[in-house]
Amino acid sequence: MTDNAGRNRRRRRHWLLIALGAVGAAFLVWLWVQSPALYASTPTGDGRAQAIAVTRAGILGVIAAAAAFGGVMLTVTETRKANELTRQRDALTHKREMAEQRSGRYTAAITQLGSDAVDIRLGGIYALERLARDSPDDQPTVVEVLSAFVRNRSTDPELRKAPPPAEDGTLPPLRPVADIRAAVQVLARLPMLDGIPRADLAGADLTGPASLAELQFPSSASLEGVDLGRADLSEARLSGMNLAGIRGSGRADGYPRFAAALLDGATLVGAQLAGVHFEGTNLTRANLSGANLSMSSFNGDMTGADLTGAHLWRATLAANLKDAILTDANLSEANLYGSVYLSIEQVHKACGDSGTTLPDDIRPPADWPINPKHPR
Repeated sequence: MTDNAGRNRRRRRHWLLIALGAVGAAFLVWLWVQSPALYASTPTGDGRAQAIAVTRAGILGVIAAAAAFGGVMLTVTETRKANELTRQRDALTHKREMAEQRSGRYTAAITQLGSDAVDIRLGGIYALERLARDSPDDQPTVVEVLSAFVRNRSTDPELRKAPPPAEDGTLPPLRPVADIRAAVQVLARLPMLDGIPRADLAGADLTGPASLAELQFPSSASLEGVDLGRADLSEARLSGMNLAGIRGSGRADGYPRFAAALLDGATLVGAQLAGVHFEGTNLTRANLSGANLSMSSFNGDMTGADLTGAHLWRATLAANLKDAILTDANLSEANLYGSVYLSIEQVHKACGDSGTTLPDDIRPPADWPINPKHPR
């Protein structure tokens, strides 16, 4: 856009100079032709001829100077064009060299991912992260490659083999797989770019050796919209993270797991986490508005949590609900009997029914409808 504007300005300036040159040339021709008439009143013939000669010599000098100036300008223009062509060639050469360099870095990183040595695979993962940061155009490919790496390795039967028993017959615990954990961390901390998904972990089995338990993410990280259906995030540090729209149902086999995880200040807007057990999970000031938490259970700290419009059908909230926002939260058949610091004001802003179980000191609002399955 800037280059085009510059070219247009130079083009207008070029034609302006041509027009001025044409006007000047016409004036000089006119002056040459009319010079005898300019000295018609000169008394002597020799004096008149001399005056005409001097005038025409001056005209010739002006023409010579204009020609010299035109030559200089032509030289400058040609030099500018040559410099512009050189700049364009250099830019294309640099762009081609950078593309070749990125291609080489990508090929080397992919080769490292296929290594049998875990430290070399880790090197490949971090090389792909650097490539995605240096070249945003390559980030979609990096996300796809690392997502596929996590899906394939986390479900590899060789990876999930139980270790041999110890001498006393006991089975040692499964060691976490460092490369899978590193790949998920990289996916979570890559820059957020419009139109590029965070990750595609659908089908990944992030339990056992591929567990993400106790993993620490920076608060700037994001797993927005990621499928965590088979993820163990027990005791993981997810404080302040963006987990909006994450998916995972704990009803089938107890996953995903957030036992004792730190989710304080995290964003879980619109999360689909029906049937998940939040055992001892810290959800203080977490944003759970619009989340589907039906049949889920909570017994940790939810102080100041935002549950506006959340679906808590048949959920169990034996948690600290001090200052929690329950505006328009669906508490149909939910059990809040074991909750603490729950106020009447909070209850009146929620949407419950006769199937909602409240602490003994709180009476259900009179306008809550009758649930046919749980008549008063």
